[in-house]
Amino acid sequence: MSQRENTPVLDQPWRDRAGFCGVEVLDQPSGPIALTQRAHLRALAVRIKIVHDLLAAFADEHTPFPVELLAAQTRELVAVRLLLERYAAGDPGTHLAPGVFADPAARRDYERLLSLGRRAGPPPCT
Repeated sequence: MSQRENTPVLDQPWRDRAGFCGVEVLDQPSGPIALTQRAHLRALAVRIKIVHDLLAAFADEHTPFPVELLAAQTRELVAVRLLLERYAAGDPGTHLAPGVFADPAARRDYERLLSLGRRAGPPPCT
């Protein structure tokens, strides 16, 4: 990752893998965002972390598991966290271990979905 005008910018190989195309969004001036947009970004980061942590848990429990899903979710989480940092919106998941959430509702969602996934067992191989 490199810095460009006080904004962390993803290096070209990462952007290519993440599927960015067209106008380089992260090279554009950031401009202002509303408080509701900041709150939406934080909520989105929490939801993405839930999915990321669930994928990590299931990858450890079930083989074979499509690890590409986890890598894609990691890239998405990094991109949203870069936006949170860029707009000084604060990331509620920073420095939290997998499966740990500051918000009790997010923790309940994670535990509920983890329980459902464990009860369902691994998907059938086709």
